[in-house]
Amino acid sequence: MRFVDYLKEKSLSIFLFVLYFSFMLVLFSLFHFTFFLYFFFIVLSLGFYCGMFFYDYVRKCHFYNHLQKQLDQLDKKYLLSELLINPHFLEGKILSETLYEANKSMEEHIVDYRNRLDDFKEYLELWIHEMKIPLSNLHFFLHNYETIPKEKLALQLVRLEDEVERVLFYVRSETAEKDYSIKLFSLKKIVHEVIQKQKDAFIDYKIHLELNNLEQEVKTDQKWLGFIVGQIIQNSIQYRSKKPEIHIYTVYENDILKLIIEDNGIGIPSEDLPRVFDKTFTGQNGRGTNATGIGLFLSKRLMDQLGHKIEIESEIDIGTKVILSFYDNHYYDVC
Repeated sequence: MRFVDYLKEKSLSIFLFVLYFSFMLVLFSLFHFTFFLYFFFIVLSLGFYCGMFFYDYVRKCHFYNHLQKQLDQLDKKYLLSELLINPHFLEGKILSETLYEANKSMEEHIVDYRNRLDDFKEYLELWIHEMKIPLSNLHFFLHNYETIPKEKLALQLVRLEDEVERVLFYVRSETAEKDYSIKLFSLKKIVHEVIQKQKDAFIDYKIHLELNNLEQEVKTDQKWLGFIVGQIIQNSIQYRSKKPEIHIYTVYENDILKLIIEDNGIGIPSEDLPRVFDKTFTGQNGRGTNATGIGLFLSKRLMDQLGHKIEIESEIDIGTKVILSFYDNHYYDVC
């Protein structure tokens, strides 16, 4: 911190002091004060002002020079706030506290980013292992293509497509605002497209499907909602009973449209229900399987970003009911 720069910063203060000092001298001359009073006023005023002036300069110069020195020596500039000396003037304290809060906020952001990156790496490892299964099946089918039904081959291809789509939506959900398009869409069309994609699974596992009252339109993103419905149906297929049934329908409750996907599968234990939307949580049903636990987590995240709501009700050996609620006034609440 150069003295010249400090003088420029204090130029207004110096000008006002000179103005005040000159006025007082003129005033003293009008009232014919003695030389002793003149001398006493000049020495006291100049001494007091110059003393405060240089004291203020020295303490600020020490703080800002230390600040600049630490900044020049640091490779990681964001650590600057941790190395600052404690300032004894208001501007320095404000600056120090501001740097501390900014550094704290950045560290929290970095921790959050690292956690997300670690979660994604963990999910990616699980996803790669999950991908190996249909790939291995396809290799087996290729060597035995003459005896393997085409439906089984198609089932593995759909499984691959679903896994690729899931990881793609995982990445897109981090920057949701760049990928959504809210319009009026037909629930019937969205549900039918998902079922068409999963038709080989329905045939292969002999799943009885019942659709009712789907002639409704909702404000949503077609691609996102289709993905969410697909994840729920895939779970119903994966955790099916011996005589699987899936019932998809809509109801109005308190003027809220609800899309309900209900199955008669193995159900979810009551102790697992509060955590089914947690990232990578597989619960008792998923243990010992290749489940990644990411499907419902993504569904919850995307539903929240669309301003919709997802709930799950389930009983062991009775089945699971997934409820998607659509609020007309909340469709713009995209995170």
